[in-house]
Amino acid sequence: VTAALALLKSKYPSAVPSKLQELLMTSTSSREPLQCSGKCSDYPGTVPIPGQTGMCMRACGGRTLNLSNAPLQ
Repeated sequence: VTAALALLKSKYPSAVPSKLQELLMTSTSSREPLQCSGKCSDYPGTVPIPGQTGMCMRACGGRTLNLSNAPLQ
């Protein structure tokens, strides 16, 4: 995230912190549920996925960063 903020700051040098935060959040997208899955044996105590033998939902962040989504100005 620090590197992404540095890149955004270089592209928008006059941007204040609140604007940089807005740009950063605009550059994210929601995770698909299966992006937060893994082998149950690798993540003890997680919830099995119905119909997916040996696969469980694991904890992961809610969004992914993709700077190609950043607005062009």
